[in-house]
Amino acid sequence: YSSVDKRDEGLYMTASRAIGVVGIADELPEAEEIAEKAATAVKGAVDHRSDIGTEVLIEKRIRHMRDLRGVMV
Repeated sequence: YSSVDKRDEGLYMTASRAIGVVGIADELPEAEEIAEKAATAVKGAVDHRSDIGTEVLIEKRIRHMRDLRGVMV
């Protein structure tokens, strides 16, 4: 984590993107499930993007980079 303020009551986010949650597994869908389950441990007024790390978004990013580089598939 980063961009946090440590207080007696706990950690307080001071900016966006203060926490990263990673799921580790042999297959992407399983890793995604692990990360999503872990993300539920974060409490308070936070925004959570459940699309990050999904196959759909990764494929979208790959296509975008290929388009930028002019790579045809």
